[in-house]
Amino acid sequence: MDAPPVLSVPPLIPQPPARRGAWIVLLVLMLAYIGYATFRGGTEADSGPALAGTIGPLWSQTLLNLAVFAIPLGIGLAFARATREDLRMVHRPGFLAWVLGFLWSILLRIAVAVPLVGVTVALQFIEGSNALERVKGLRPKLENLLPVEALGDPVYALVCMTWVSFVVAGFREELWRAVTLRGFRALFPQTWSARSTEWVALVLSSAAFGLAHLTQGWGAVALTSILGLGLGWIQVWRRSLWEAVIAHGFFDASTFLILFLLHNPTVLKLLHLPPDVARQLFKG
Repeated sequence: MDAPPVLSVPPLIPQPPARRGAWIVLLVLMLAYIGYATFRGGTEADSGPALAGTIGPLWSQTLLNLAVFAIPLGIGLAFARATREDLRMVHRPGFLAWVLGFLWSILLRIAVAVPLVGVTVALQFIEGSNALERVKGLRPKLENLLPVEALGDPVYALVCMTWVSFVVAGFREELWRAVTLRGFRALFPQTWSARSTEWVALVLSSAAFGLAHLTQGWGAVALTSILGLGLGWIQVWRRSLWEAVIAHGFFDASTFLILFLLHNPTVLKLLHLPPDVARQLFKG
């Protein structure tokens, strides 16, 4: 399939009040959904991993998470009479979309790493030898998401690199972003054609996306907010949900791949690294 064209925001077509109202209600539902995730993350941050460390319960948990998201979303989209253009799903994900999504994921990795390096350098100047401990304290606490050591199991790691990365995280979260951005457009129909208004919606949705990761600590909130801004920019600039989904999926999959390599005894043996080295990388 041809790549989606790079377009500016299309002219608005007046919508029936009922349809606009449905999109505003859907926006409220999406913000409430992310608000609940934020509240739960803040209250359960120290209660152990959110996801199970074995495959059976992991499937059950993730399917339940998808259902909790999909049911109100599906009802809302039906009332709003959503189109494929509304959700930026006009262009199907062909080979080029996968290539571009992979390249976007690399750029997103750099975009997330740059501020982290900047903070590290600044703390090095300010606090000297204590800088490393401070930076480790700011890292995303992935152990609050799932038992990191479970990724030493190749099958478990493969499920995380495919199902969890591209569907549970990539598709669900990018669909949430597409619907949220479309809801903001309904909320401000007279000013949405202004690029500044669109950027306000991007920033607000990215901040909400970051807060939903509070269970992994404030460092994760900051980094995922930056990630969300980049993924939202892909959706707006490329007008493609699929490129953002694929970029998101590759970003998460590469993280799980690194964790698999650092926690797999066979790999560590080949690299001549003791298991304690990997565990030290994930201690706050």
